[in-house]
Amino acid sequence: MTSREFLSELLSAADHQTEEDLPYIAVTEPGDKVFRALLAGHSADPFFAVVERVFAEGDAEAQNLCVVGLFESLQGRNYREGDADLVERNLGPLSQAAWADLIEGWTGAGYRTVAQWRAKPPKP
Repeated sequence: MTSREFLSELLSAADHQTEEDLPYIAVTEPGDKVFRALLAGHSADPFFAVVERVFAEGDAEAQNLCVVGLFESLQGRNYREGDADLVERNLGPLSQAAWADLIEGWTGAGYRTVAQWRAKPPKP
């Protein structure tokens, strides 16, 4: 199988999936819309209120979906573009803790913000 065949088959298979089948991909779409809105200077308070609520009231599966699906996607975008605190300044205390834990989990102890992550020296 060539890379082109792989991609074609993968996209075809994904077209037959529902959001229920692929929740970790589906959750990135609203995050992408909000990220673009934040870059354009718009507010996303209702979005971030729901994000905060999942950490206050959501079950473990919902919280994991937020962290692994939404936050990983947003962090990847925010690492590459926008103010370092573009997303972080919109998070409530519970979602901020989960956000920081995720960054630290990937980048190492003491790195808990996008700004710290950006400033982290590259591995030799």
